[in-house]
Amino acid sequence: MTINGLAFAYPDEANYYSLIVNDFNYYSKKNNLDFNFKINILTPNNSTADLKDFNSLMDSLINKKSNKYDLYFYYGIYTKKYGQHLLNLDNKFPKSHLDEYEQNVLKNTCYYNNHLVGLPLTIDLDVMYSNIELLSKYNKTIPKTWDEFIHTGKYIIEEERKRNNTELITYNGLFDDSEEGILLFYEFIHSFRKTNNSPHPKVRSSEYIDSLKMMKNVFTEISSDSEFISNENFIFENFEKGNALFIKYWYSNYTSLYEVTGLPGWKEGISGSVISSYNVGINIYSDEKKINGAVEILKYITSKKIQKKYLIEEEIFSPISDLYNDKEVCKVRDCKVIKSLQPFNVINYDNDINSDEIEIDDYIRNYKEYIYKYIYEGLSLSYALKKIEDITKFYHLFIFSEYSKAGLIILVFFVIATMIMGSSIICLYHEKFKPKLTLLPRNSWILSVCGCFLIMCSILTLYGEVNSFACHIRRTLISTGFIISLFPILHKLACNFPEENIISMWISEHRYKCFFIILSINFILNGVLLSTSYDIKDTIIEDGENFQRCEMKNQFGSLLINILLGYEFAVILWILLFVAMDWNDKILHYEVRVILTMVLLDTLFFVLYDIINYLDIRNFFAYNIIVSSDYFLFAVINYTLTYGYRILTALFSK
Repeated sequence: MTINGLAFAYPDEANYYSLIVNDFNYYSKKNNLDFNFKINILTPNNSTADLKDFNSLMDSLINKKSNKYDLYFYYGIYTKKYGQHLLNLDNKFPKSHLDEYEQNVLKNTCYYNNHLVGLPLTIDLDVMYSNIELLSKYNKTIPKTWDEFIHTGKYIIEEERKRNNTELITYNGLFDDSEEGILLFYEFIHSFRKTNNSPHPKVRSSEYIDSLKMMKNVFTEISSDSEFISNENFIFENFEKGNALFIKYWYSNYTSLYEVTGLPGWKEGISGSVISSYNVGINIYSDEKKINGAVEILKYITSKKIQKKYLIEEEIFSPISDLYNDKEVCKVRDCKVIKSLQPFNVINYDNDINSDEIEIDDYIRNYKEYIYKYIYEGLSLSYALKKIEDITKFYHLFIFSEYSKAGLIILVFFVIATMIMGSSIICLYHEKFKPKLTLLPRNSWILSVCGCFLIMCSILTLYGEVNSFACHIRRTLISTGFIISLFPILHKLACNFPEENIISMWISEHRYKCFFIILSINFILNGVLLSTSYDIKDTIIEDGENFQRCEMKNQFGSLLINILLGYEFAVILWILLFVAMDWNDKILHYEVRVILTMVLLDTLFFVLYDIINYLDIRNFFAYNIIVSSDYFLFAVINYTLTYGYRILTALFSK
């Protein structure tokens, strides 16, 4: 049996994977295991693949639930993306095995939904290389803060220019358009956290804003466009020539011309240096025997013994912190430098990416784009911050918001309509209006207006953060308001049935019992519906404002919503039946035609309500205006055609 792995590696890393395969297969044979190990290594040399192509291949395999590969090697920042497809390892490793690892690395790169789904095989350390010869020449020390960095860089570059050295580069940055480009942004911002134990600064925090300003200062004062966005080839050229003052790159023994330290920070003692982890996870779609074999391989290649061996022999850095206290390791590796970067800080976007709908690759691409535009194209800081925030922020309807007037506009209409509905109740007690209000008794008109108000109140559930309870309240207000607003009309039509019968007589004599039964059915349906939960659907808008909406995915819940909708249509059909019976009634001639118009419009509003729930509206402002307009017009038209128009005709009658 062969356990197959899939990995992406740059040319200088490919040999490492061949070695661990050979080591394990020797171990397997020696211990009479009935399987061997094989890794399909994709590199830019043996294929046209780059990291994006590798991710696309892995996406395709996972989405197809393929069992072609049993072990996946992937960058730790993709754990959230792949975690649900990887085996839960919570009970697969002894605690002593996991305790060896840097816990910050495990916590931020290996867990999905609070379950261990992978282990870090290797880490890369991002550091700053300082040209010792040039610093000594001008009696300068390696800068520990960004202010020192700018001062030292400006001074040396100006002095070298006086000596006709026009080729000297101050700082490369590795600010290019590759996957490395996002790293500089992250590290620069990370270097402005208040303390080493503080979390990564949030967008719009003072630390975040200060970091972007400093980033722009570094770019404008000591580095040119071409230097700051230089790629890896540019870096290696300068490693050899010693023609750069400062270089930011992954740690390795590239040259003796430079001394390695962590990146500067906003103050001494704070470094922006982070690590990148390369993890291993087990495919949950593999068969059980292969999964068991993959667990054994994972235990072997992540053991302290094997990690130590390749740290010494291949300079493959390990996430096991204690190895950097090992004398054998420190004979061949600069443990002092590595320990100065501990505790290891990991690139972790989980605190920013708060939705499974946001692809990390899209997040990185858009994030880089707006900072590039701020640095290079003159985009204002405030606008850049908003666009960065927009990538992951979910906008909600609020009365006062600096981003959208939708909440205020909707509330103004709501308040005006409420005032009109409320004040119109007074007309019931004025002699001038009584001739126009003879169809129903006074308490029935009040009941109808209250029902219209309840429908309109569903608009208020659009405000604030979207949650399942608000979704339920909205549906309850609409259905309850609809029943209450139309019941007086329904009761009147039933009592006016052309031919006397037991049903119409009972309805006529038991008005309140009838109202109680109809309303109770509505409350029972809504009450049972409350036992299910609405899902909150994330609507991600590229280069726009993300928002959330209610969506019922629960099958039982969907069935109940359809039953409730059927009940509401049954009430409409009941009214239509009575309208047809009273169509030629001379006394109700005008009334039945108005009622017909109203129930047909109500039918339209229910249809629109259903359509809007399924319509993929891709604009935050438009969505809220459309939804609130449907609820608002539903309430206002019901009010107008049952009660409001009578007040108006009385007002303007002579």
